[in-house]
This record gives sequence, C-alpha cells and structure tokens, in this order.
Amino acid sequence: MTTRPPPAERLTFARAFTLDFAPGTSISFVNLASLYPVLAVPAAQRRDFVWYGDGFLLLGLLRLLTGGRLPRLPRVSFDYTSIAPAVFANCQDAGLPLYLVGARAEELAAFVAKLSAHYPGLRVVGAHPGYFPAQDWTTTCQALAASPARVLLVGLGGGLQERFIAAARAHGFTGTALTCGGFIRQTAGSAALRYYPDWINRLQLRFLYRMVQEPHTVRRYLLDYPRHALRLARDLLAGRLVIDVVGAPAAPPRPAPWTPAPDPGGR
Repeated sequence: MTTRPPPAERLTFARAFTLDFAPGTSISFVNLASLYPVLAVPAAQRRDFVWYGDGFLLLGLLRLLTGGRLPRLPRVSFDYTSIAPAVFANCQDAGLPLYLVGARAEELAAFVAKLSAHYPGLRVVGAHPGYFPAQDWTTTCQALAASPARVLLVGLGGGLQERFIAAARAHGFTGTALTCGGFIRQTAGSAALRYYPDWINRLQLRFLYRMVQEPHTVRRYLLDYPRHALRLARDLLAGRLVIDVVGAPAAPPRPAPWTPAPDPGGR
C-alpha cells in the first residue's frame, strides 16, 4: 500500500499593505527566523491571518527560489521603521482602546509609559507580561474579551503569538489583532521611542545593530537564518511548501499634473 505524502503547507502573503482595523482582522509578520515556528501553527489558525514579509532576505529568497514568479512584496514590520507609528496614531485619533501582551513586567510598564508620553490620547486598557504559561491563557483571554479593547498587540515570538491570538478569538475577542515580536521589549529598553538609529535604518543594517544590542540574536542570524534558508529551498523545490499571494498590487504613483512650460517669448 502506497503512503501518500502529507499535503503541502501553505502561507499566503498580502501583495500590498493595508492598515485595516475592521473587527476580526488579524495581522502578522514572518521572517526567516520565525518562518518555521509560524508554519508549526495549525493551518486553520494561519488562514485567519493577513501575512506580511518582515525582512528583505526572506522576500528576496522567495523571489529567487520561485524563479521570479512571485511578485515583489513589501517589507512590513511592526516597528518604527514600518507600521508602528501609523497603528498608534490611528488608535489615538480614532479612540481605539489598546490591549498589550508581551515582554517582562518592568519592560511592559516602561513601554506603556513611553506610549502615554508620545500619544497622550491613546487609551491602554490592559497590559499583561508575556512570560506566563499557556495554561494561564484562558484567564488572560477572558479578561481581554471582557475589556473595552478594540486593538490587541501581542509580542510573544513567532508561532506563540499567533496561537495566543487564536485563543483570544476563541474566548470572544472580536477586535483587530497584530503581532509585534520583540518590539515591546526593544522599545522599552531604548533611549528613544525609535529602536533603530536613522543611519542604521537608512543603510539597512538593522540585523547588525540587533546583534550588538541583543547578543542573543547572534545565534538567530548566524545559525537559524542559514538553516532555515536551506530548509526553505528544499521545501519549495520539493513542493512541501507553497507560497501564495493575494490582493491587488500596490497602486503606481500618480504622475504629477501636466502644466505647460512658460513661453520663453513672454507671449
């Protein structure tokens, strides 16, 4: 009797970023380090998320390994080099209460203080440290669902944070949910609200900056990234992983309105 191979894992990326606060929207981000922890999340839960590529290396590899058949996708990340300012500004302006999960208690308190200083109209209606066992998720999810929160930001690391959001949905949370990885901890420990200096961001040297500031990430960049890149190549070529893209492409920039050149003769 022939054993059928297991069905291919699928991950579907959005072609262009849209900041959507519609109820029930879940947004998450994946890079080479988090790719396989994310793929370990049950497929039924993964399908509930809008996915974006957090890292040019992953996006470039996907283009290369698919022979350019995959369209160019935007790098989207929850940090101050990408969408974090827009999310917090919209929460403040639209009066959307925010619930936070992630980091250690002292880091979370420092983060909330920074947010309150920079966004005085932003309501943080709940904040739970991220270092707690999964058996305590029920209590936290029930408190979240009973709160007035309309936006949930979860920083528990790839795979775990998506599972927590799925648990929050199962317990009745109907607002918008976003993952943020180590953003809460990074922001709490940085001198300014922005974790990356402008010149680091401009030169695309964020990975080097993190290795210096956070030595535990050295293993991620030097060991996990190459290992996951090789595994990604094998899985794509063997058909064990399928990458889909949905949504319309980003609209091209509008040309400037045409105006006639001045008449050199003054007529």
